[in-house]
Amino acid sequence: MLAIVGVDLQQLLAGWRQRALVLTLVMCALALLGSWGVRHYLNRLALAHQLQQRILEREQARAEAQISAAAFQTHLGILITDAEGFILKVNDTFKRITGYDDADVIGKNPRKFSSDHHNALFYRRLWKRLAKTGNWEGEIWNQRKNGELFPEWLTVSAVYNPPMC
Repeated sequence: MLAIVGVDLQQLLAGWRQRALVLTLVMCALALLGSWGVRHYLNRLALAHQLQQRILEREQARAEAQISAAAFQTHLGILITDAEGFILKVNDTFKRITGYDDADVIGKNPRKFSSDHHNALFYRRLWKRLAKTGNWEGEIWNQRKNGELFPEWLTVSAVYNPPMC
């Protein structure tokens, strides 16, 4: 006995095509989802790195500020000016030596302390040396708030473009 069964090829392939289409769509969806997941992970990793970098920069800035504050508490009088020569900050020792307080000096020019002890040539030489070498050191006579003249050993140092941490 022989049995011949005929199956329509289109009908046979239709079921296969439908399963292949569903499988392809599922694989594409999984690929898109995986791609999104990887991108999301990389973005989170980049944000975590940026946050870690900011924290490190803040810690370094805090350490620098603590060092600066400690250095500013020296037994030497310190006066800091901007590039135009206006006083930004003075330490407590400076205030004790000169008798001036913050309100008297902040925003003012250090010429405020000069006495008539030195002539214009002295100051021209001082500024010329400072411009040439970035520092000047020597004895200078200045004036306290109460008008008293006093000699002091002065070191002037120019600081150009301090590093930003």
